[in-house]
Amino acid sequence: MWKGMPNKIPVHFNLLGEADEWGSKSQCWVFPVMSLFVYIGIGAVMNFPGIYNNPVIIKKKNKEQVYSFIQHLFVTTRLLVVCVLTYIFFEMIFQIQLPAFLFFGILFLAFINVIFWFYKIMKLE
Repeated sequence: MWKGMPNKIPVHFNLLGEADEWGSKSQCWVFPVMSLFVYIGIGAVMNFPGIYNNPVIIKKKNKEQVYSFIQHLFVTTRLLVVCVLTYIFFEMIFQIQLPAFLFFGILFLAFINVIFWFYKIMKLE
């Protein structure tokens, strides 16, 4: 696959999903590496619930539930971020224009994800 890949690949896309900047094929590793760092980074933060900037005051009666909801928020956010990076990676590598609604749909889900979990957390107080 590497040998068959053109030397120049798209590395930046406009809002319509059209390539507007080109770079060397060695830049194709940026998104998989970035995905790995995001995945590991969010996973590491999940192990230290005391460092979260929580939207509610943590009390004994709500502590476990708040931390559980925040864990769910992190897991779903991590999945959605990796989906966005994978979307961009596939556009770069295969030089195809995927439907823009997929990208915006994933971003919309990320927004709804945060609202949903914050709403559930705020209801606990």
